[in-house]
Amino acid sequence: MELLDVVRVLDSPVRIPIYSVVGYTHERIVYLSNVGGVTGLWSLNPTVCELLRLTREPVHSVANISMRSRYVIYTRDVSKGRELQKLFAVAVDGDEKRVYADMTPMRFFGLTWDGEKLVFTAANASGMSLYLAKEGSCEKLMNVDTVMYPTSIEGNVVVGAEPLRGTPGVWSYSSMIPQLVR
Repeated sequence: MELLDVVRVLDSPVRIPIYSVVGYTHERIVYLSNVGGVTGLWSLNPTVCELLRLTREPVHSVANISMRSRYVIYTRDVSKGRELQKLFAVAVDGDEKRVYADMTPMRFFGLTWDGEKLVFTAANASGMSLYLAKEGSCEKLMNVDTVMYPTSIEGNVVVGAEPLRGTPGVWSYSSMIPQLVR
């Protein structure tokens, strides 16, 4: 086998697109795919098999889909490969894309969204923190001493994982006095 044949064999699996379903809202399936060479968000109307590319820039992470909203919240690298991201929102029908919250770029670890508010953990030069974001604003709730991955939110209770501790976490917050309940 010649070197060119080996390269072709090794190259072929890389060209196979990936698909990962993010969720379903407003009669559209939202998924991540690397079709076209960049991992981005897509939506599909299953009734008429209409595909719609929602993002052209590489997507880093995506919050869970909320049935209460037609928006998908996601992060993307804004630092040219240093993995510092900002929050963005895009409508599942592709009508609108915008910055979700005004904030300095950070490294995100986990985010969850209920259709109105977003809770996430992120790190910057001063350490890891738990944040609350609503349309246009972002508030640091507290500094944390471990990597936390919030996975769902209901009211003021956030559930997630703390893999370095090997335990699930239940965190409760108030905009005045954040508390970690384990």
